[in-house]
Amino acid sequence: MGSTVWSRDGRVLDGQSPSVFPGIPTPYVIAFVNPIEDPRARVLTNIVGVDPDDVAVGMPVRATFERSDDGTGGDPVHLPMFTPEN
Repeated sequence: MGSTVWSRDGRVLDGQSPSVFPGIPTPYVIAFVNPIEDPRARVLTNIVGVDPDDVAVGMPVRATFERSDDGTGGDPVHLPMFTPEN
């Protein structure tokens, strides 16, 4: 099986703004994003930098990475998030 290099571009497949999830400030949107290079792939992620009411199925988005501490004192991790494509 070959590998596919993904750009950072994708489209929102489905999303919702849950009322409460411990440790995450509200409002936020959790969504499945489909990378444009592979329609079979799905990424469960956060949509950031947009009002939750403005997120829509088919919305073009672009990956960004948030640096975070994994809580163990080890190396930092980089979490993929998506923002609206301009």
